[in-house]
Parts: sequence; structure tokens; C-alpha cells
Amino acid sequence: TLRAKLLATYLGLIVLGFGGLTVLAGWQIANSAYTDFSATLQVNAALLASSLVTPEREDHEEREGHDARTPVTAITLDTTSLQRTAASVNGRVLLLDEHGAVLYDSVTDASRSSGFPITENSPTAYTFAVDEYGVEQIISTAPISVRGEASGYVQLTAPSSQPRKMVWQRWLALGGGFFLFAVVGMVISLWLLASLTRPLARLRNTALALASGDLQQRVPAPGRDEIGEVAQAFNQMATQVEAMLAEQRAFASNASHELRTPLTTIRLRTEPLLAGELDPATAQRYLAEINEEVVHMAGLVDDLILLSRLDAHRLAVGEEEVDAARLVRRLQQELGPTAAAKGITLQLAMPLTPVPPIQTNLNHLHVVVRNLLDNALKYTPAGGKVVVTVIQQQELVQLQVADTGRGIAAEDLPNVVKRFYRADKAHQRQTDGIGLGLALVQSIVDLYGGRLTIESAGVNQGATVTVWWPLQQP
Repeated sequence: TLRAKLLATYLGLIVLGFGGLTVLAGWQIANSAYTDFSATLQVNAALLASSLVTPEREDHEEREGHDARTPVTAITLDTTSLQRTAASVNGRVLLLDEHGAVLYDSVTDASRSSGFPITENSPTAYTFAVDEYGVEQIISTAPISVRGEASGYVQLTAPSSQPRKMVWQRWLALGGGFFLFAVVGMVISLWLLASLTRPLARLRNTALALASGDLQQRVPAPGRDEIGEVAQAFNQMATQVEAMLAEQRAFASNASHELRTPLTTIRLRTEPLLAGELDPATAQRYLAEINEEVVHMAGLVDDLILLSRLDAHRLAVGEEEVDAARLVRRLQQELGPTAAAKGITLQLAMPLTPVPPIQTNLNHLHVVVRNLLDNALKYTPAGGKVVVTVIQQQELVQLQVADTGRGIAAEDLPNVVKRFYRADKAHQRQTDGIGLGLALVQSIVDLYGGRLTIESAGVNQGATVTVWWPLQQP
């Protein structure tokens, strides 16, 4: 799981980070402990050697040829000082002559003590050796100088277990600190993991509820971090999915109604035709009505296919030179009988200056203008008027269809270009259609980089639909 992976990562970082620092610090502390302890022995040995040498004056008769004021030195054996120094370091003091023979041992009788060998580096460094009792000792040797010559040596020793004990104490302190930091780091890691996985769990539960069909589910209280942004995006997606499903349900309802009516008409016409019960005139009229319904259904299927191709970005931009004004005049002639039958005036408002041709696909522009005119005629009552204007606006051609029909309510204006949306709901609708016309127009206009606007002062105030179409594609 993600939680286990993150926890393993955090613990690995804690162990590697704190553990590495602990080992490095312990190694440095161990080295410094031995160095500091040995340096202390060296200093005490040197001080002890210098304390054993005291100045004195010799008689002039005994020092013939020397100035009576010339000071000489002598070795003074102060056992109390030697014992005190040995006790201070919990060690042992040996006094050796210049040949290395033991003159004094603070632990045992000098006659039975062998001391430690004097090497070339002994007076300036510490060494390790095992004494006669089998205990490893740290030895520091300091020379006793009398008249500039080494008259003996002081050896100050201490068991190596003393600095080792200090090292272990410091290792224990470091280990305790590492354990404490590791526990605190683990607690912080668990808290951080909970803060990360809790919103993910909410997101998962919401997704599962949404998948089970509860489209009202949303991620509660998404935060402001990256996971919160994902949750907000998920909520937006859920809202869009809910809207799409609602549109599809509306489409299914509208499409079933639109298809049921012509199919019923066709069935009612084909049954008597097949039975041969009709006179020739009635049969001819039935065949014409069947053809009309088939054309209506074919147009619906064509619209759906065109929308699906637009969604899949499989519709290529046309490069033909199309005369928009000529296309509008042709559609006026085509729809003129329909307008006249409904008592609607279909009027064209063309400028005196010819409008330059548009670079497009003739069928695409035909779909746009045909849908706009169909909508205007569909929603304009008898006695109304539909005015179509085609003018040039700089690098654009403006196609405008204005009617005096039922108009659009303010709350419906933002939605009329949505697919399957109808201002008059399916169970109350007074006109044919499934709400694909303006959606199709919007998709085609967007494909060519144009712009579509819809304006209405309100219900029964008419509507104006304007398309700005670029003369040439970039």
C-alpha cells in the first residue's frame, strides 16, 4: 500500500539519517575520549617529573671551578605527591632510573616491579601495554631532567578500560538520543501519513459511491494542498458526469419521443398500404407522408453523426470559397413555403456591397444557417417576422437571425447551446426537436474559430442569434 511504502521510506530515512549521524558522532567522541585521556596522563606525568626536581646550592669548596651562585638540581622523592597523582587518575606511578630500573612503584614493591620499556618515542607519546597482572594499560612516560640530562623517568599508567568506559557511556547516551529521535520521527511520520491517506480514503470512498450510482456524492471539505486540488478536480468531474448523464437521459426521452412519432406515423401508413385497402390518391398521400417522416429521421441521424465526429476531432476544416449571401438566399427560397404556410415573414437584409466569400465547407455553413433559420421559424408564431442579415465586419462575416418569436428566459440563456437542452421541457414542449440544433451550431463555429452569441429580452420578446465567421482560416 501507499501507506506502507511511505512509512518504510520515512523509517529508512530516520535510520539512515539519525543512525549515520549517531555512528559518526560516536566514532569522533571515541577518538577524542582516548586522545583527551592520554593527553591528561601526559600532562600529569610531565608535571610530576618536574615536581621531583628541586634546585639547591652547592658549597664553593665542593664545586671548585664553579661560581658559588650557580644553582644545581637534585631529585627529591615525594611519595605523597606520587600517590596523590596515581589516585587522581585511578592509575599507577612508576619511577625509573636512567637505565629503566624501577625505583618506585605506587602499587607494589619496586623490587618486584619490572616497569614498562622505554622507547625512543616514549617521552613524547603514549603507548599501550599489558602489565604483569594481564591488564591493558595506557602508559605515558616523562623524563626527569637533571642538569640537562635524563636522570630518570616517570611512568604514569591507567587502565585502558577507563576511557573505554567513558566511550561506552557516551555511546549509550547517543543510542538513547537516537532511540528518542526515532520514536519522535515515527510519531510524526504516522501523523503525516494519516494526513495524507485520510483524504485519499475519502476520495476513494466517494469514487466507489459514485461508481455505484450515487451521483450526488462529492468529496467532503477538500483541503488546499495538492490532494485537495485533486479532490476539487474530482468534484468538478463528478458534477460534469452528473450533468452529462442528465443530458443523456433528457436526450433519450426527447429522442424516443421524436422517433416514436414518425415511426408511429409510418406504421399507421404502411399497414393500410400493405393491405391494399387504399385508393390511389390516398396511397400516394400516405407515401409522401412516409417519405417526409423518413427525411426527418435522417436529418436527426445526420446531426448525431456530425456531433460525434466533432467530439472525436475527426471533422476537417473546409477550404472552399463559399458565398454566404448566396447560401442564405437559397435557404430563403427553400424555407419560404414553410414560412408562408405558418404566416411568418422571412426577410433578408443584404448590404449593397458584396460580401466576400468565406473559406469553409459548404455543408458545414449550410448546417449552421439552416439550423438558425429552422429555430427561428419553429419558435415564431403566425404573424411574426424573421430577419436574416449578412454583412462584413473587418476580417469577419456576421450572420444574424432575428425573430419576433417566443424569446428565451434569462435563466435559460446560458444553457440553450448545451446538447439536448430545451427551454420547454420534454413533457410540456410545444415544438418539435431534441435540442441539438444550437449545440451543433456552437461546435461548428468553434471548429472554425468563430463566435456565437444569443440575445433575448425575455419570454415573448423574440431572440437574436449572431455568428461571427472568419473570412479565412489561420
